Amino acid sequence: MKNNFDWTFQDAFEKTNPLFNWSREDRPAEFEKNTLLNNGKEILITSSGFVAENNTATFRYSRIQSAVLDIATVMIYPTVNSLKNARICMRMGISSG
Repeated sequence: MKNNFDWTFQDAFEKTNPLFNWSREDRPAEFEKNTLLNNGKEILITSSGFVAENNTATFRYSRIQSAVLDIATVMIYPTVNSLKNARICMRMGISSG
């Protein structure tokens, strides 16, 4: 397997964890790690998901690896709860932070 991005998940998680205090979300094992065969070539797909302590954000990590490919993505985005809270606070004229 090509291996260019081992650092991606760990770096992103460690840099954002002090802000969000991530906890692992429940997900079936087959979504965390899965191996596919494409024309006899192995493709490894891994993923992780975490939720912020106060449920205001989600952290998602995905990676696709093969002999010639290594793609890693990290996404951090607000949850519906945080957007609703922000809108309510804006309507009331108070800071949500």
